[in-house]
Amino acid sequence: MEKEFIGRPPLPLGRGSGGSFLKQTWRLCVGFKDFLWIAIIPFNPRPEEILEPPLVRSDEVDDRQLEQCQRIFDDVENSRFQLEQKARATFTLIAFLVPLLASIFVFLLEQTSLNSNEYKISIILLFVSSVLLVFGFISIVRAISLKTVEKPFLQSVFDFEKKEFRKYNKALHARGLLYCASMNQGMNDHIAQFVKGAHILTACSIIMFAAGAVSIALAHQPKASSSLTKIEVIGLIAPLTSDLIELRKEMEMLNKSNKMLTLNRALEKKIDGIEAKLKDLETSPIHQNIK
Repeated sequence: MEKEFIGRPPLPLGRGSGGSFLKQTWRLCVGFKDFLWIAIIPFNPRPEEILEPPLVRSDEVDDRQLEQCQRIFDDVENSRFQLEQKARATFTLIAFLVPLLASIFVFLLEQTSLNSNEYKISIILLFVSSVLLVFGFISIVRAISLKTVEKPFLQSVFDFEKKEFRKYNKALHARGLLYCASMNQGMNDHIAQFVKGAHILTACSIIMFAAGAVSIALAHQPKASSSLTKIEVIGLIAPLTSDLIELRKEMEMLNKSNKMLTLNRALEKKIDGIEAKLKDLETSPIHQNIK
């Protein structure tokens, strides 16, 4: 393909200058291994020393060149700030995923009654997700930890040997800015390795977590049975049956007693009526003549 002056997006694997599909896949696998390795190995606290910019006279540096050197230094500082913001955002995401993954892992370990293949697969997937998340956490913590940063300081304005202030020199100022920018860019590249590794490891962990969640759902899915299941309830049936029989007997006795009370009340009413009629006869004139 003919080269152009306008940059184009990267092509898919196996096309363009990247090489064949197998070569690119192998490069990705090796890169993933490097991210795991970078997360745990120790590094030197600062980049390797570089050659200082060449010495020039002050009159050979104009204001535009000094402004350009200052802009280069500021761009490197802004890049470091953006990397730190990405690292903090990734740290927040990992801090959210850790308790969620831990709670699901504990829930699965408590389900001792599950022995299906889906249950075993979910345990393996969640374990791999936990390992990747731990590596990602280590990588992002190393990215947001304190790093050595080069800045123009006292030596740029004060001569410690002569113990006096330096006369302002544009060349010295520009050399200091370029030296600090170069050293800080090396540290930015170092931080970017940790941030990129944490992003990839966290993404792989989330993919494994999602696959484990699907496996958990399949393990807890109720299985339909084609045959009727006979359910036999044992335990408190016999005592409850005897209690019901006793209650029925007591209810029958209460009904009989209620009937007797009703009959007694009817007889009492009849006796009261007869006594009233006898009193009326005693007070009648016929009863008095008989006497």
